[in-house]
Amino acid sequence: MTHFDRETGYLVRRLDSDKLLELGKQILELQYGGLDDHPSVEQLVLVETKDDSVWGWGDNKQKRLAVICSEGVGWQEDDKDGLVPFWVDFGHYGSHALKVRVHPRVIKECLTDEVVDLADFIRNHNDRLQGNFLTWLAQIRGVEQFAQEVNA
Repeated sequence: MTHFDRETGYLVRRLDSDKLLELGKQILELQYGGLDDHPSVEQLVLVETKDDSVWGWGDNKQKRLAVICSEGVGWQEDDKDGLVPFWVDFGHYGSHALKVRVHPRVIKECLTDEVVDLADFIRNHNDRLQGNFLTWLAQIRGVEQFAQEVNA
């Protein structure tokens, strides 16, 4: 198993998975009328990115919120409607997932006081995970994160 040395010191805040799950269940209940298969929401962090797109699309260049999972896969605030997505997993080992999109104020209400270093949060045992980490690191470097609000 490969383990990469990573730049540390980029503190981010965890989101409350239980709050996100309750929120997601309410929204999906309204959309689909019923949910089965023991839904769950994985551990996530919320970050603020420096550009409107991690992938370089668009030219707005304003900060955007993004939700990141422990694989380093993440979803940014939509540049058209400003909603922040996250996924509710269903079935055996999350074999099915539905996207839920909420207002930035709502996702911020799900922040916990738990602060974690992004280098520790994103798993670290292969090239894909390392690439994901480096993508997000490039986007949050130099951007004040919500972790400072807890430490203030």
